[in-house]
Amino acid sequence: MNSFYGAYGYTGKESFSTSLPNISDRKSVCFIADQGFLKSTSGKYSGIGINEDNSVIVAFFGEIYNYKSLYRELEDYHDFKKDSYPELVTHLYEEYNTKMFGKINGTFALALWDMTNKVIILARDIIGGKNIYYTVKNGTLIFSTELFKVMKAAGYHLSINNQALDLYLSLGCIPSPVTIINKIKKLSNASFLIFKDKRTREYEYWNPRYKDIYRDDSNALLDKIYNTLYDSIKIRIKNSLIEDTSSFLSGGLDSGLITSILRRILPEEKINAFTIGFNYEEYNELSSAMRVAEYLKLNHTYKILEGNEILNMGPKLYKIFDEPMFDDSAIATFYATKIASKSPFYIFSGEASDTIFYGVNDIEKIVFLYNRIPVTLRKKLVNPLSLKISNLFDIDTRRKIKKLINLSDSEFNLIKENYLLLNAEELSRIYSSNHLLKHEDPENALLKMYTNAKKLSSDYIDIRHYITFKYGHLENAIIKVDKMCSKMGLSLRLPFTDPRVLDLSFNISPSLKIKRFLSKYLLKKMALKYDLLPKHIIKRKKHGFGTPIEFWLTKELKKEISAELLNNPNTTKFFDTKQIEKLYNSIGEVSYEKRHRKARLIWGIYMFMKWYEYYSNLS
Repeated sequence: MNSFYGAYGYTGKESFSTSLPNISDRKSVCFIADQGFLKSTSGKYSGIGINEDNSVIVAFFGEIYNYKSLYRELEDYHDFKKDSYPELVTHLYEEYNTKMFGKINGTFALALWDMTNKVIILARDIIGGKNIYYTVKNGTLIFSTELFKVMKAAGYHLSINNQALDLYLSLGCIPSPVTIINKIKKLSNASFLIFKDKRTREYEYWNPRYKDIYRDDSNALLDKIYNTLYDSIKIRIKNSLIEDTSSFLSGGLDSGLITSILRRILPEEKINAFTIGFNYEEYNELSSAMRVAEYLKLNHTYKILEGNEILNMGPKLYKIFDEPMFDDSAIATFYATKIASKSPFYIFSGEASDTIFYGVNDIEKIVFLYNRIPVTLRKKLVNPLSLKISNLFDIDTRRKIKKLINLSDSEFNLIKENYLLLNAEELSRIYSSNHLLKHEDPENALLKMYTNAKKLSSDYIDIRHYITFKYGHLENAIIKVDKMCSKMGLSLRLPFTDPRVLDLSFNISPSLKIKRFLSKYLLKKMALKYDLLPKHIIKRKKHGFGTPIEFWLTKELKKEISAELLNNPNTTKFFDTKQIEKLYNSIGEVSYEKRHRKARLIWGIYMFMKWYEYYSNLS
């Protein structure tokens, strides 16, 4: 896997040349003014780039899709020594300084040394598909695209950040700048960091700007969406491999749209598609994926995933990620990338569509409908009457009515329903006595995210998706797929994350984002206009690469995973095993809507413990 790492702020070459193992034996090392170094794996997609007078050095990891247009813009004014992304960035920096980040259409992490101004700059792309971790120790900045390298270079032990563990369990991800290891941070997406005079300062170079430029679902807007997506897919196709392109195909709208437009661009070429199916019908979309594959004339490969296969996959899964991966859909993604790895290098995905084009869940739709009742009428008449009538029904129905009233009364309550898996009390309950919650309540952290989002837009849908975009959930989903693709030798393509697609979506009026309670209304209308997919595929509910984790944990995997959690002495360092056992046993006893949520939590705890054991042994 490609990566880079480095350090700056040492007093002499001798002091840092021994701080990272075997650094002198590796290629692509650049020393920085006897005070540091940049080290990168070599290649067009990563490596070291140096400008004409050696005043700018760049370590780069990722891809730049608009490379050709940027090259043409610069070639008359700069001497290119070789055709590479890192060298292109050196010349972009000479022309535009840090404003260059807004010109790059790509997925990347980079480190840049500016000799003239004596600064190190670290930067990530808009979505955050590649991570950069860093720490400052004794005035020295140590950084890498790999978390463990920073920890080892800094001489830190594997000390778990309690706040990060709280966020991991309560939100299902660890938002920047926090990492799971104490004293190490990660750079936020759409940001760059400047290190100068032994201090760091972080800046955002891009942020969603909500402008109601598009206020009606006219043909002109549908054409704009189609053409923008078309261009974002086309720019991601490598001409040299145009005859051998692939796509993940879930059977739903998002991946189907991307693959259909890909077919329009490549009408005669072979396009490979890959799908994971399950034996549990609630999650199995294979039949829909097969219909899409037939409709688009794809070379379709699929696999039915059995629960008992996962135990063999487990060790490979937690070794892939720098931080523990909570998301159980990583299981399906792992097998999708595994079967795809036998085919082409480039693979497309519909990931990020829910965030970019406003997918909402069933609970939100019900609350939206209920909130159409005027506020005064709802609070003074409908709510009290609903509570009174609820006494005629069973406990489960009464609970649902109370929940609906609670969610409709407060926008933040609905935000919590979507993001907060555990509150502070529930967290404290599952922790062992030596790891009790002693820091910020995760609900307060979520409230800060909500407050920041509220400053940009008063519309709930904008707020909801801003939180997903800026606070780790979308980034986590993309890193999940990207890391696995890299591990399997694949290069991921995400057209929905193109800056032009993002800017377009954020300029659409909230009234069009959800219309007639249809999730992704405009995408569906555009798909119908251009006849991209069969109508029943466009209109059906999408599951994506989710998994029947609640069935697996109570059936095929119960014996092994419960034993691993309850009998492992490492578990008691963090968790109360009696509470974990109680939580595990409750999966099959609670209502259907809670079952998957509890199973996801058990899986998240299991993945944290396996990650912890693996990295403890390495350290």
